[in-house]
Amino acid sequence: MFDTFINILESAMLTYVLFIYTERKDRKTIILSLSYFILSFFYITVVNNYDIPEILLSFIDILLAFGYLSLTSSYSWSKKLFYGEMPFTIMAISSVSLLMASSILLYGKADYPLLIQNYQIPVFIVIKTVQAIFLYMSIKWIRNMNSLTGKDCIISAVLLLLCRYVIMCLQMVLLTEGNASYYMLLSVFLIILIFYLMIKLFLSIHDHIMFEKNQEIQIRRLSEKASTNQKILEAEESIRKMRHDMKHFIQGLKETVSVEDREKIQNTIEQYEKEVLQIPAVIVTRDEILNNVLNIKKDQAVQKRIDFSCNIHLMDPFDMDEGDLYLLISNILDNAIMHIGMEKKIRVEINQQAEMAVLSVTNSTDELIANVDGGFRNESYINKGFGIKTIQEISDKYNTISSFSQNGYEFTCSTLLPVKFSGHID
Repeated sequence: MFDTFINILESAMLTYVLFIYTERKDRKTIILSLSYFILSFFYITVVNNYDIPEILLSFIDILLAFGYLSLTSSYSWSKKLFYGEMPFTIMAISSVSLLMASSILLYGKADYPLLIQNYQIPVFIVIKTVQAIFLYMSIKWIRNMNSLTGKDCIISAVLLLLCRYVIMCLQMVLLTEGNASYYMLLSVFLIILIFYLMIKLFLSIHDHIMFEKNQEIQIRRLSEKASTNQKILEAEESIRKMRHDMKHFIQGLKETVSVEDREKIQNTIEQYEKEVLQIPAVIVTRDEILNNVLNIKKDQAVQKRIDFSCNIHLMDPFDMDEGDLYLLISNILDNAIMHIGMEKKIRVEINQQAEMAVLSVTNSTDELIANVDGGFRNESYINKGFGIKTIQEISDKYNTISSFSQNGYEFTCSTLLPVKFSGHID
């Protein structure tokens, strides 16, 4: 009776996990889930009563889960394979591992019949509890994992299947004596294969994440570039309007003006002077990324009433990945804007020397941040939103140097940047 209850519980857990993976929760899905539950129950019961090879069982598990997900979802076949194998691997590994550990801990050897005879109910309560926890964690992980491609899902499914085979081999090492060395060698081979596939999987996921990150950067660049272009158009329209109005104003000055009109003319002149000061001065250099970032960050600084000045001597564009250059300059300027002092001044200087250029960003600050040797007075600054780690990582990537210094209440970040040197020296 207890064995029947365990089979029902195991079938229900498998059905519930697969049901969570389905895209539709309609009547058809519920009927198919009940059918899968009944089929799974009878299948587990037959397996427990007959000696069927484990390899064959693993393929039957995948086939049943794959068929269920095919009828209840529109996932790619690789995702169905991965999602279908996940719960079986978790349940198999947790069950065998806990049984082996409990048996060896209590009796000094793998003796399942004796363990079940003496501690059947406590052992299965622990096993099912652990399985439920890991199944819940796997569901949360899969829901949050959006970086798996079709190739990644296939590798993951094979990894899960190999993990099941490894635990089976280790189990046979403990339970058999004559073939222990054979199963041990097979386990070693499978573990090596697992490590190889894990490296491939992690590299693939890393490449996919970096691709998505670069896409996000490109989207942000395009958005900011559109914003910059809009500001340029607005500035050009303001200049055009002022030239039109100034033409008529000068024409009026040519005529005889009475003393009473002088005050009106003076007010008009002051109005034009004010409008001229409000027209944004667009920063234009030889590097498009630098133009976009400087104009956007300057606009942000001006909105916060920060005096933002530039002194740029750059004859050639930077020789860096666009995403890296964007992140580097953005982090340095964000750092300056975010931690501006009472004087509210930011000074950007770029000086090219052949194949390298020195970028220096100085901002006023109200606190002592850097030591004389370029280190930080408090290491918490590195993790305090200063973007220091990002700046240093990008500098290391291009074998350049970034330094930080402070002169009184002026904090300066300087970094060397490679340039596509054209041979022209200003």
